[in-house]
Amino acid sequence: LSLAAQYQRVVFFEEGAKAGGIGQQLGALLMERQYRGRYEIRAINGFIPTCSVEDGLRYCRLDVNGMIRTLQEGNTGVRK
Repeated sequence: LSLAAQYQRVVFFEEGAKAGGIGQQLGALLMERQYRGRYEIRAINGFIPTCSVEDGLRYCRLDVNGMIRTLQEGNTGVRK
């Protein structure tokens, strides 16, 4: 938590359900500690059609290329 709180943007990638997952718990703990940056959870949100794991991760942008694109969309890595 102390490491994450040093950044203006924290992105948590989770290969599980967005609601009730570890990413949501981390976000709640950061907020309890008065974190004022931007916190994002990238996880499965809703129904995924029948597909391979690889296609499912790509569909949810949880594959390597999707994560890179997500990080490039913001100013990640900038400390407060």
